[in-house]
Amino acid sequence: MLSNHVAESLRNLESYDFAGTGIYMMQVDGSIKAATINLLGEIQGDDRMRFGQLSRNAHTLRAYKSLPHGWRTTPEEEGTDCHMWNQFMSEPDIRANVLATPTILYFKQMERRHWPIEKRCAELEDWFNRLNSDGGELKIHREGARTLYTENYHLKRQVNALSKALRRPLNIRGKSPAEAVRLLAVKAFNRRRPG
Repeated sequence: MLSNHVAESLRNLESYDFAGTGIYMMQVDGSIKAATINLLGEIQGDDRMRFGQLSRNAHTLRAYKSLPHGWRTTPEEEGTDCHMWNQFMSEPDIRANVLATPTILYFKQMERRHWPIEKRCAELEDWFNRLNSDGGELKIHREGARTLYTENYHLKRQVNALSKALRRPLNIRGKSPAEAVRLLAVKAFNRRRPG
């Protein structure tokens, strides 16, 4: 958790009942990836069911007390956090919002499920030391921002390349679609003609 987590969550809860923040995905190679946010701003409709990690979310006591069940046993096929968030989001009067600001370092368990506990502890200790070094948190934010800028750059290049490809005339074996259809029709006709 970064030092801005509580302040950002409280700021978000001033206007909303349920609030999420951005996260940094901590990669197994030691790099950081800022999670692209597909939920940003006030959440409505089907998006209300897509809240993730437990540590990134907060809710008001009033919202919790308004739930029909409160905390209850989670079905085996569903994650505990998702089960709880879905209960919040199924209530029509709950106002939900997600901020873009990353406040959480997220170490995805599935990518580390086969690691021995010693390796997991060593990774967390390394990040603890990096975070608490001089300017450590600022360095983490800079690396996270750099990954977003890099991804954005590559996405723009892909979009531009696709746009150019769509503007080019379509060719089938060097022929325009009209020419290709005409040639296929001639070939089909010639095959049917008695020899």
